[in-house]
Amino acid sequence: IRDVERSRGLGDVYKRQDQYTKADLFILGSPMQIPWYSAFWMLAGLDLKEELYTVVPICFTPNLPAIPERQKVSFISAGMFYPWQNPFDALQEVLSALDEARSGKLVIYTGKHPTWAEINSSLTDPRSRLGESERLEVRGLLPFDGVVSEWGKCACAVDVMRPNLERRLANPMRTTTYLWLGIPVIISDFYWISELVKRYEAGWLVDPLEKGAVKSIVLTACRM
Repeated sequence: IRDVERSRGLGDVYKRQDQYTKADLFILGSPMQIPWYSAFWMLAGLDLKEELYTVVPICFTPNLPAIPERQKVSFISAGMFYPWQNPFDALQEVLSALDEARSGKLVIYTGKHPTWAEINSSLTDPRSRLGESERLEVRGLLPFDGVVSEWGKCACAVDVMRPNLERRLANPMRTTTYLWLGIPVIISDFYWISELVKRYEAGWLVDPLEKGAVKSIVLTACRM
């Protein structure tokens, strides 16, 4: 079985190398992805001295949408709950703070992946990790016009996950969407976009391994 798994893994690498040799330009989502892809480019025999790539972060039109009336003390988390991500410690702290303050709610937008059917059986139901709470609402996925009208009603977004390689390399589209909608974010301090959040005072950076960091911010928001 292990030999088969190894051969499949090598096959994926060979396929990737073959695809890379056919490309004229690589478009990366964040500067943190450059070292990762450079290794594959070298394996494919590409000359790294050439202008191989450009970095184009996920972004939106500069024509910002109208900000709807915010629901006071409402927090949002959105996206798929993939098995290699752990946002649950932070979300549990949000709920704990809301329970302590006896106000507010956490709204989670999630559901089955619309195109990646193989992953659906591995996606985590947030209620199985967070339990039932009167402060928790779990809603389905929305088309983009629904995202604009519904996500924007929330007062604050939570995008705090434990660090791993995938998260360090990621270009978090959910965070970009929150910011485009004018929603301040509580965000892990290791994302590449975190420095922009700090620079423009668009939210709060937290160490995802620091217990109680998220809860402290939420409690402060509840008292405002």
